[in-house]
Amino acid sequence: LPPLVTTAPVGTPRASAGTLNNPATTVLYGGDSVNDNFRSGLRVSGGWYFGQDRLHGIEGDFFFLGSSNSSFAASSTGTPILSRPFNNTQTGRPDVQLVAFPGSPDVQLVAFPGVLAGSVSVDTSSSIIGGGVNGLSALCCDPCGRLDLVYGYRYFNLTDEVTIRENLIALEGQSRVPAGSQFLIQDRFRTSNNFNGGVLGVSGEKKYGKWFVGGRATIALGSNRQVTEISGSTTIVAPGVPRMTYAGGLLTQPSNIGTYTRDVFAVMPEVGLRVGCNLTDRLKVFAGYNFLYLSNVARASEQIDLRVNPTLLAPRTNVSGGAFPAFTPKTSDFWAHGVSLGMQFTF
Repeated sequence: LPPLVTTAPVGTPRASAGTLNNPATTVLYGGDSVNDNFRSGLRVSGGWYFGQDRLHGIEGDFFFLGSSNSSFAASSTGTPILSRPFNNTQTGRPDVQLVAFPGSPDVQLVAFPGVLAGSVSVDTSSSIIGGGVNGLSALCCDPCGRLDLVYGYRYFNLTDEVTIRENLIALEGQSRVPAGSQFLIQDRFRTSNNFNGGVLGVSGEKKYGKWFVGGRATIALGSNRQVTEISGSTTIVAPGVPRMTYAGGLLTQPSNIGTYTRDVFAVMPEVGLRVGCNLTDRLKVFAGYNFLYLSNVARASEQIDLRVNPTLLAPRTNVSGGAFPAFTPKTSDFWAHGVSLGMQFTF
């Protein structure tokens, strides 16, 4: 995530309160990775070998990892200072949208005896689901083990979402809007990656008495459909004025709001190892390790553009300058490590 919420010591001048070029600024949320923690999941697989010689077969699997979520929330009546940083394209300098700014007898702030009170929250999520169907052909087979050629189809979905919300109330002591005016602001970024590809690889298992060791290595080549959804809104509730809602928050504006779809070539290798024990002729238990990688994925956080033309902010009474924030598709790589415990029944 880029830096999304900042603070600064009370007494900081309004013009630099929370800006990213101010050494006194502290990033409260963002500027680091999120949703990269351990998560639980499930994989179910099954297959069938044809004929007594078991030279050919078919298999299928389905898996998912539970959604990983993170949340941040802060509110203030002015102390501490809360702000959302951006890069002002009109001035070419770091800037902020204030969420909460204090009243203070400090001489630097005497012109701002009370500006804003408000709250800001950020919610992120990430989810994974996949599956496939493969054919199997024996490369070698004996009573102590076998090695199969694997060929088939793989599907994989990775979905991310970042939502930022603000609730601001204008206080006495500022002249831009009437005191008591409320601003409800939301920015939402969501990406979905749908990979479909052909699989080629090998899978094998070797027995050592009651124990066995298995391994699998495949690579899938195909197309990843990236869908990026950007939306936002600003609702202004001012005393004596009808409630008004505008498209765009802070980091979402008509310049980047929309749904964007594109197909890109992607590669998805997967490696698995497992060690287990045959409890009976038909039942075995195992522990394993899996590694999965997918190239050319769109992550929601990377579609956030911190460049903002402030004249585009609601209510847009005097628009000038460039169309920022802008949507420029960005891609990165995704990988996951997995440790599994399982049971297999053969019939």
